[in-house]
Amino acid sequence: MKKIALICIMVMSVFSLTGCGSKTALTSDEFNKILGDEGFAITDVTSQMEDSNIEVIAAANNGKYQLEYHVYKTNEAAKKAYDGNEKSFKSYKKSNSKEKEIQTSSYDKYTLELSDEYKVISRIDNTLVYASISLEYKKDLDKLLDKLGY
Repeated sequence: MKKIALICIMVMSVFSLTGCGSKTALTSDEFNKILGDEGFAITDVTSQMEDSNIEVIAAANNGKYQLEYHVYKTNEAAKKAYDGNEKSFKSYKKSNSKEKEIQTSSYDKYTLELSDEYKVISRIDNTLVYASISLEYKKDLDKLLDKLGY
């Protein structure tokens, strides 16, 4: 009986330490502030997209790589966009590629590492963060995504 109780406590500890995958979406102002502080130039490119489900698209560029932030009108619209981008990323997959995927009701993340490229799409609620960059900047991007919470 003590072993069962110990196992239950360990399992509950793992879930409490990971937060069960709960994440909080950034507002566009928060995204702009964090990336601006990191030396990125932020450009509002919303007008370039002809999708009535999109509220905001910001492109952040630091001279090495670009990261996009999208805000959709609904979680469902963001999920649909996420699924489309994930499918597109997977079309580049080769036998030596490395991929990771996380899926919850409010958070999804897919990464694909190719021989020379790194692709990331991450969704929290009605927001997406998207990047397709040179593999040499993978660590920098991963640190930035951690800072953003994506």
